[in-house]
Amino acid sequence: MDKNKIIIFQMKGPTSQGITGGAENYSEELENILEKMGYTVEIYCSRDKGEQNLPNYEQRTEKISVRRFNSPLNFLPLSIFPMHWYYLTKGRRNSNYVIENQSVIPMFTTIYKESILTVIHHLTGKDYIRKQGKY
Repeated sequence: MDKNKIIIFQMKGPTSQGITGGAENYSEELENILEKMGYTVEIYCSRDKGEQNLPNYEQRTEKISVRRFNSPLNFLPLSIFPMHWYYLTKGRRNSNYVIENQSVIPMFTTIYKESILTVIHHLTGKDYIRKQGKY
């Protein structure tokens, strides 16, 4: 087990397709900071529309990698199921740290009590609060 490895669950991941927005930019900054602190970062994210040509696994830098998961029925929130399955079968034994970056829906990583967990919730500003009426 790599004690300096962090797995980040996030709905939308880094892409070179020009589809990025605030959540993706925010998470990229976080990943760069963690890398500078000496951590190895693996990102679990879904494959969004227009990203079918992106690889399942991508090594972005020496210490940052991305695993993309297809969403069943092409419904983005359902991609949490293959992400969790992969974590349970392969990722869990490689990392002590899990970060959940909520930008669309909760990803329910709190079920992994044995890992050290940090939840980061990226709000999309006034528009989110106006539509939802609550945090």
